[in-house]
Amino acid sequence: MKTVAFIAVALALSAGAVSASSVNPGKAQIAAQLGVDATEYTSTELQLIAKARKDKEPLAEQFYLSHTNRTVQSGDVGVVTLGKAQVAAQLGLDPAAYTSAELSLISSARERNDVRAEAFYVNHENRVEGAAAGTVTPGQAQLAASLGVNPADYTLAELAVLKARESVANR
Repeated sequence: MKTVAFIAVALALSAGAVSASSVNPGKAQIAAQLGVDATEYTSTELQLIAKARKDKEPLAEQFYLSHTNRTVQSGDVGVVTLGKAQVAAQLGLDPAAYTSAELSLISSARERNDVRAEAFYVNHENRVEGAAAGTVTPGQAQLAASLGVNPADYTLAELAVLKARESVANR
């Protein structure tokens, strides 16, 4: 199953933002292994479905199979969905106080025993407002350093995606 996750991460990194309807041979292969229609899911969704199956998490799997994940926006503070509530409960956090992305990053930090990164998101330090264009925030610098990249070359959101992909690839 690590091969499936690795292939999905590689596809996502090389293809960028791929729509669910675009299908390449790698995506088709992953979808076939999962028994789903490749045109209905993004490469990232396929990767998350595979992880949910591997981890025996039927609620998480259904969250992606039903496309419920597409109705949750990245700025979903205050919005509580079944999947978000489940993740927050596992972390012992209030699902309404965090975005889905923040909960994912907190979970990833805990898995790596990265206390500083966990505190960064738990304390909402990632929500620094008013940073001028091109300004590197302390959060960006920390995240970029952990990835070994130049923080000025990426937005905080891009760094968060890279970190999440790195975490999945290292499982």
